Amino acid sequence: MNEMKYNKLGYSDMNISRISLGCVTFGREINQMDSFKIMDYAIDHGMNYFDTAEAYGEGASELVVGSWLKKRESRMKVYIGTKLLPPYTPEGIVSSCNKSLKRLQTPIIDLYQLHSFHESALKPESLLAFDSLIKEGKVRSLGISNFSAQELKTFFDLQKKLGLHTLCCIQNNHNKAIQNLDENLLEFCREEGIGSISFSPLGAGFLTGKYKSTIPTGSRFDILPGHQALYFNDKTAKALEKLESAAAQSGKSMVELALSWVIRNPYITTTLVGGRKIAHIDQALCLV
Repeated sequence: MNEMKYNKLGYSDMNISRISLGCVTFGREINQMDSFKIMDYAIDHGMNYFDTAEAYGEGASELVVGSWLKKRESRMKVYIGTKLLPPYTPEGIVSSCNKSLKRLQTPIIDLYQLHSFHESALKPESLLAFDSLIKEGKVRSLGISNFSAQELKTFFDLQKKLGLHTLCCIQNNHNKAIQNLDENLLEFCREEGIGSISFSPLGAGFLTGKYKSTIPTGSRFDILPGHQALYFNDKTAKALEKLESAAAQSGKSMVELALSWVIRNPYITTTLVGGRKIAHIDQALCLV
């Protein structure tokens, strides 16, 4: 296993690991004990950015991460990012942030992200509310997730027009089947010094081929049926076929090829990997 590499996250002062930990399974698909083992393993192997959200298990993931931070006293060794859901009203923004701070048992959120685009994100009063969180020391940096290139540009330009702290990164779904960090978006990020975070490098398991015939009970596609609409279509089916063919020709596994395709993209700051057991993390760590 190679030594972890680190990249600066946009304009922020955070140097984060090339592979970071996605905590979506914590408290929802795996219990606290198993979650703690994964976080211990991640930090021991150089992963210093953990990503969660108020939506993950309706706050359960944040609670697990917060308990781990308190028991392990690891706050100075890891950056924590979380996200809030729309609509984005000034009152809702402040309330969501305070609730996340409480669940995470931390005085500051290193990266606070809008979980998805909503027109309310473009209202001056909402942008001012996000900026106030930074000024008050509750949030270190602001980011966005699940925004298109045009939505990113519009949001960023409004922040600059109002003279506010600008977002430092964007986090989107990006893998061999779905590319939401396209060339146009990444080019804009490079021009403006915005970092990029990719998630779901295996397409929530779709790119392993496990969903070709059935949807196993308790799997991600069973727990979150919304994934089915994203991945069960002609375009993604063709991507899966190409991946299967490449794996057969190269002698490498579909998992290795899919992970490598994202992790080794030099224009992506970090790739989030998660799972239900340490072996899922190891699959990515071997490719740094």
